[in-house]
Amino acid sequence: MVRDVFAKVKGDKVLIAKPKKTCETNQEKVRLGMIENARRGNYNSGIAPFGYEIVLNENNKKQLIINDKEAEAVMIIFKRASEASSHISLVMN
Repeated sequence: MVRDVFAKVKGDKVLIAKPKKTCETNQEKVRLGMIENARRGNYNSGIAPFGYEIVLNENNKKQLIINDKEAEAVMIIFKRASEASSHISLVMN
């Protein structure tokens, strides 16, 4: 059936055509791989969150380490947020 096929079309050309089940299987494998990477302490994304840096471990996998300079700013932000009585008072002070 036509609806059981995933196709990527550009203009009048079909670039990719795969059975929908294959795409769903691939998506599940990627999702499970990302979960396993996270379990092993590896980082799955491209850009490190503020306060962290990406380094490669001995297996050439990405891991996060704390960036001490940025971590100071993060601690100040969280401290001020926990002490603020509202979002407005946080911004105004």
